[in-house]
Amino acid sequence: MKNIIVFHQNMVFGGVEKVTLNLIKNLNRNKFKVKLILVNLEGQLLKEIPENIEVISLLGVKKKDNKNKISKFFEKIIEIRLIKNKLKKIIKDEDILLNMNLRNMRLNICLKKYKNKKIGWFHSTITSDIQTVLVKINYKLFKQYRFIYNVSKEGKKDFDRQFPDLESRSKVLYNSFDLDKIKEKSLEPLDKSNYILAVGRLVNEHKGFDILIDAVKKLKMENIQVKLIIIGDGPDREKIENQIKNNSLEKEVFINGFDENPYKWMNKSKIFILSSNYEGLPTVLIEALACGIPIVSTNCKCGPSEILNNGEYGILVPVGNSEALKEGIKKVLLDKKLQKNLKEKSQKRALEFSNERVIKQLENQMLEL
Repeated sequence: MKNIIVFHQNMVFGGVEKVTLNLIKNLNRNKFKVKLILVNLEGQLLKEIPENIEVISLLGVKKKDNKNKISKFFEKIIEIRLIKNKLKKIIKDEDILLNMNLRNMRLNICLKKYKNKKIGWFHSTITSDIQTVLVKINYKLFKQYRFIYNVSKEGKKDFDRQFPDLESRSKVLYNSFDLDKIKEKSLEPLDKSNYILAVGRLVNEHKGFDILIDAVKKLKMENIQVKLIIIGDGPDREKIENQIKNNSLEKEVFINGFDENPYKWMNKSKIFILSSNYEGLPTVLIEALACGIPIVSTNCKCGPSEILNNGEYGILVPVGNSEALKEGIKKVLLDKKLQKNLKEKSQKRALEFSNERVIKQLENQMLEL
């Protein structure tokens, strides 16, 4: 039996966190003993971690950010020393170390001294990174990893262009999903109907909700009645609410906040919409496929065109174009035959991202290490 230590920052409700949770739940317990190490012990998904998995927090609950940059810098230095000291008591020579997010510079620094076999994940595309000095320093720490998983083929191409010396270690491993669990949760009763849906953290720069709301405004101007429900929360909530109010869309757009079961909303929706400006491998698209609903998505880097097979399993529109997004939504709303076709194909497509297929690949590679 191999000992696996999985590292991540926290367990807030996000795409990488859901992938982490799914992974630790579904690794074969007859072959792997799994331990989860979090920098901060926080997040809505903590309660979903199985009791038989040991969870260790390196720094406890996250403190409020210090706004003074100099103080913040020294605080991070102290935290790195604390993490290093704690890891000395945890990591054994035979452990395989899995870092779920290679952008986490503190973990990369703290793991550098260990000669263990290490695997890291790179979510989203490298081209979305702002090339600061710290980011470039972090890149140099990638050399410690035996394998680096990109979650899409397009992401791997970008990664390999940036790091040609790491191309032999760079691999593609899709995020995996418990499709049966998604289907089960999608059947939870919901007293809503006749709406289109978006799910995600309320950050316009990333998720493009401002473009989506503008598309809804244009649908209203064409007398196409639509109700958009957004499931999620985040720093741009007030800005988005002001956009809704300023455009008199209070009867068309509703922000319902965080919901730990977005699948029930997916199940009842007429269309699922992804309006992002960039992604890694957008988990919500795969979850929407698993729920069997038509999809309209921006063709952003990285993932949507790969997941939807260049438009075979959903409508792809240009990034940041509210007119094109409006036309995509309109096309699906008005074409019943297209709706039926997309619904019939979606769940079959979701099988490509099932635990049975993806986690088996990871297990085989870890056993070969």
